[in-house]
Amino acid sequence: MYVQTVFDVDDQSKKYALSSVAVKWRQFKSGLAKKYVYSYKNNPDKLRGPPKQLSFIKDEDWKKFVAYRLSHEFKVINSVVKFYY
Repeated sequence: MYVQTVFDVDDQSKKYALSSVAVKWRQFKSGLAKKYVYSYKNNPDKLRGPPKQLSFIKDEDWKKFVAYRLSHEFKVINSVVKFYY
């Protein structure tokens, strides 16, 4: 399902809207990882597929998300970001 509506907005409003969407997207992913990935990292059975309440997430996308959030690469990037913020 995709939204296919067009809005005619000025550049400043467009910049604000896109910035706001980006922040909300990062918050969503972070909350998802905290609640459903890190909480169950020692219980791989619970990480095999997305939780039932998140049925809109495809299995393939969930597996990639979990693998990335538990990867060494993500831990390094996350520690650098935390250092500067």
